Amino acid sequence: MKSHKEQKNFSRWMLGIISATTFIIGPIMMGLGYEASKFGMDVLIADRALMGMGGIVCFLSIVSIVGTIFSSGKVLQFAFYSLIILVIFVSVFSTGAWMMIGDIENYIDRNWESIRLIAPNYSMIEFKIHAESEIQSLVSFSFTMMFLSILCIGTIGIMIPKKIKKSLLPVTTLILSILGSALVAISIYSRRHSNYTQLPLWTNYVFTLIGFIVMGLGVFGYRSYLHSNKMNIIIYSIILGFTSIFLIVAGIGSILLSDLVEKNIKDNWEHINNDLSTEGYEVDIEDFIGIINSSFKIGGLFGVVNFVFFILAFVGAILYIGLLKN
Repeated sequence: MKSHKEQKNFSRWMLGIISATTFIIGPIMMGLGYEASKFGMDVLIADRALMGMGGIVCFLSIVSIVGTIFSSGKVLQFAFYSLIILVIFVSVFSTGAWMMIGDIENYIDRNWESIRLIAPNYSMIEFKIHAESEIQSLVSFSFTMMFLSILCIGTIGIMIPKKIKKSLLPVTTLILSILGSALVAISIYSRRHSNYTQLPLWTNYVFTLIGFIVMGLGVFGYRSYLHSNKMNIIIYSIILGFTSIFLIVAGIGSILLSDLVEKNIKDNWEHINNDLSTEGYEVDIEDFIGIINSSFKIGGLFGVVNFVFFILAFVGAILYIGLLKN
């Protein structure tokens, strides 16, 4: 009994210390995101997203500390799931920021005449180095925050294991429906631009299909939970497992296709430019390459990271099936 009490106290102290640390990192992320946003605003959206997430980190840190002080299971449960969602999106945008360093350098090359007006003390080479350094710092702090958030998630799971086991299935099913709609939206946005190219669009179609399946699957899983229908939950788990496989394949495929964007567009630019002009768009070839490249990368990253969440939802279903056995 004493050992259990000591373990609980250790977990509380650990959660408090980690939460205090993430509270400090949050404003740093916001500051770095703001600095990074100056260096490629037309190419990089991850910096502004990470600025907002830095504020969310501070809020969730306070929530975790309050839950720890008052030993509130409900507050800790809220922090647990909020941190999971935060980790998913921070991982997408921070990895996206790192992958787009090359795009930022191209952006600087194309827009140096206007950029030098806001950075008169830098040469082009110095500015590229400075921009890359800022983005790398942003990504480093983001991954540090993610690591600490994962520790928080694990610690909360140790502190309130029964609540997590019982609630993991219904919460993840609801979030699945949200992520499914996000997959559909991303695939539609990506396909809207990619239709002008000769690039294969199978990843977009897979994202769309999985998005609709997952939206329905989330509702099906939640209803199965409400009725404690073991067979339906097993069916839910099997379908989720298969969709996870297709999702990771499509996500990796989308990232790999981004490497083909530049060559494909340059080889077919005359035809693409005519189609764009017909639709009333006047776009520079380099800008168009940046748009398509970014859409493939972000879509792929979102798919890959969602795969991790799908696995979490799968684990939640398995845990709940175990509870039904008992």
